[in-house]
Amino acid sequence: MAAKADPWEDVTEKQAASIVKFLKKNPFILDYCDCCDEGDVYLLKVVSTKIVPCSYDETKKTVIANVLRIAKLETGKDGTPTAYRAKTCAEPEQEFIISMNYTFVFSKRDKWAVPFFKEIPYEQDHVCKGATRYPNPAENENIKDAEYKKWFAKRKIK
Repeated sequence: MAAKADPWEDVTEKQAASIVKFLKKNPFILDYCDCCDEGDVYLLKVVSTKIVPCSYDETKKTVIANVLRIAKLETGKDGTPTAYRAKTCAEPEQEFIISMNYTFVFSKRDKWAVPFFKEIPYEQDHVCKGATRYPNPAENENIKDAEYKKWFAKRKIK
């Protein structure tokens, strides 16, 4: 098991399958270290996923997603997304390791982004700054992804 500040990438086979299923329905995630005082926050679109052995625990699995960076969110001095304004971010598809604490996903109950462990039970539970909003594409001319716009509107996100 990883420490609180480390990314929690070690999941059971059952959790890994649940992560993959969740991401098929909700492919838009935030790469956000809510325990970091600095760093970038990205809106990502999951294109595909695969389950692989965990690199540091042979009894566990890790989920790797191929993602597209849709946007980079503006952040304050403490690393927290501020005005939820997006900057254009055109980068090629890349691999992204899903972590239970620093991959933020859509919460159907709360209508915003929460750490993955809030949606799929995990053996640790530690929040630094907690939930955050998804950027509203109607307020962000730099978000051009049509699938994201449709996904956002359908979920009536806060």
